[in-house]
Amino acid sequence: MGLSRRHLPCGLAALVTLALGLAATAWISPAAAVTYATSTYDLYTIAGQEKASCSTAPCGDGARATSAKLDAQGVAVDAAGDVVIGDYSDEAVRFMPAANGTYYGQSMAAGHIYTIAGEQRTNCLSGDCGDGGPATSAQISSPEGVAIDAAGDVAIADANDSTVRFVPAASGTYFGRSMTADHIYAIAGQEGVSCASAPCGDGGPATSATLDGPGGVTFDAAGDLLIADDYDDVVRFVPATSGVHFGRSMTADDIYTIAGQERNTCTGAPCEDGSSATSAQLDDPGDVKLDAAGDMLIADRGDDVIRFVPVASGTYFGRSMSAEDIYTIAGQERQQCSSSCGDGGAATSAKLWAPASIALDPDGDVLIADTGDDVVRMLDAGTDDIELVAGEYGTTCSSAPCGDGGVSTSATFDEAVAVAVAGPGSFLVADFDDETIRWITGPAGAAGATGPAGSAGSPGAAGSPGAAGSQGPAGTDGKVELVKCTAVREKVAGKKKTVQKCTTSLVSGNVTFTTSAASFKATLWRHGRLVARATALVRGGDEELLTSAAGALPAGVYTLRIKRASWAQSRSERIAITIR
Repeated sequence: MGLSRRHLPCGLAALVTLALGLAATAWISPAAAVTYATSTYDLYTIAGQEKASCSTAPCGDGARATSAKLDAQGVAVDAAGDVVIGDYSDEAVRFMPAANGTYYGQSMAAGHIYTIAGEQRTNCLSGDCGDGGPATSAQISSPEGVAIDAAGDVAIADANDSTVRFVPAASGTYFGRSMTADHIYAIAGQEGVSCASAPCGDGGPATSATLDGPGGVTFDAAGDLLIADDYDDVVRFVPATSGVHFGRSMTADDIYTIAGQERNTCTGAPCEDGSSATSAQLDDPGDVKLDAAGDMLIADRGDDVIRFVPVASGTYFGRSMSAEDIYTIAGQERQQCSSSCGDGGAATSAKLWAPASIALDPDGDVLIADTGDDVVRMLDAGTDDIELVAGEYGTTCSSAPCGDGGVSTSATFDEAVAVAVAGPGSFLVADFDDETIRWITGPAGAAGATGPAGSAGSPGAAGSPGAAGSQGPAGTDGKVELVKCTAVREKVAGKKKTVQKCTTSLVSGNVTFTTSAASFKATLWRHGRLVARATALVRGGDEELLTSAAGALPAGVYTLRIKRASWAQSRSERIAITIR
């Protein structure tokens, strides 16, 4: 979707959707349940530089994500904490791994950023845009929403190409076709061909249908694909298997409208709430998500509401609802927030302004990117009330810093277009005009109750006596004897051999040693159990291993493991030490 079609004032740009996931990484809060205590929620930038866009490629690939430049319209998180970003004006999809490893055919370092699809600053001008070839050699035009499934497969809302494209993490058959790992394929829509009038290909193969500016994509647990087909004013569905979906018989890999009427925009409230979802009218749906039960939530951006389609009849958000009908659960149709936005009261009495994105946390709460208001809000699943969790109403960040390191409700955004849950009590925001991905994290939860003690184990058999060792030099209480051995070549019995030359020294309290590696990790072990670790990353020279063990270390033989790591090498050294 291009920036030419806007519903937002003061230059607010076209908006985006994303996929959600749960994660626990170094930058994501632990998996302890927490509430949205806004007074203690903090905010940090984890990718991009505030108010600094990329003008020419490369845009910081291979470096720390916070040193790179972005134009983020979409964000998704997988179960491992890896982050996928729809980098809109840079015409690329970018990836920030949570751990070192190989991803999408590239060696990557944790917390650094890489392009996994598209050529930076090169958009597709005509089909076929590189389909069937390596994803990083293809061209994308204004990618918005991104989604990542449990296997690491990535879906991309290629808005200006009017397609949804797919990058499989492993070779195999997807959407009825044989695909190669890390290559790119159109799985819905025709590149460069927009739907001009209904019908737009419903009931036929998804790749023969036409879309118009798709903004949001998501996978469900079965691998089905949902698309917020923005300019067509509908939500569309591509099932992974044939069967009954949303009350209808569907064929695998064909496409169907499941909410809204194609090319029929709602222009005045009510927009058919309480009727069949396919009889209702939407206005530029920006995002779609499914909850654990398969119920559908839609960010109905142009109508200024969040809408809900239950898969079964029942009570939801405090109201009786019928299966496959549509209902507003937050906001008032076609009424934007201008001053009092209704925080602390019922979500259906509040006002939103062009909500572009939604995400569900593990408790069923709904996070809302309230883009026109430059805030993120939360619909509490327990009370059905709405609360502010990040940003300041009507206050746009005009220059960096934008509140990093402070309380989230005192920070400022500039078009918070996408939100993704990153673990219990934590979420990410694509802050579009601030050119960043920002992380909002709550306090750690209280410790759980101590479990019952386990039963005593049976004693093991006595081991055979070991050979007597040679006497070492006298030790001193409270000191550590360091034995350092170095491999050298010298003559032994007239022949050149490699032998170990060892030296010893006594030090008080801490172990000292010398390393010339660019960086290292040092740990102290006894009988295969970690008893102490180094507390700092060093750059060479004499350094200390500060013991972190509780209390004094008992006498015995220990092993000091030094793991050196650099771009060129990674190896471990083992040095025996004795504590008396």
